[in-house]
Amino acid sequence: MSGTEQVPTAGGPGRTPAERPEDVLALERELERIVTAAQAELDQVRREIAEHRRQDAQHAEIDRLEEHLANATVRWSEVRAFFEDALVQLRDGARQPAD
Repeated sequence: MSGTEQVPTAGGPGRTPAERPEDVLALERELERIVTAAQAELDQVRREIAEHRRQDAQHAEIDRLEEHLANATVRWSEVRAFFEDALVQLRDGARQPAD
């Protein structure tokens, strides 16, 4: 470089049109818009995945419905047996004279 040449400065004549400050700001705004849209889309996908997982869990429980009903039947028979035993003990206690 000779002493008469000028070094390009920020925003000066040596910059390309896309490097002007107003263009940089426009690009930044566009990038922010793109990132915001991508985040919104990602949030929607996450909600859909969560809903699919919830539905899969429901389907798994429905598939196990027969097992749940079998367990419920066993439990109800245990409740019935408990009450029958309690009634027997109450009746036996009522038949015995008080000391």
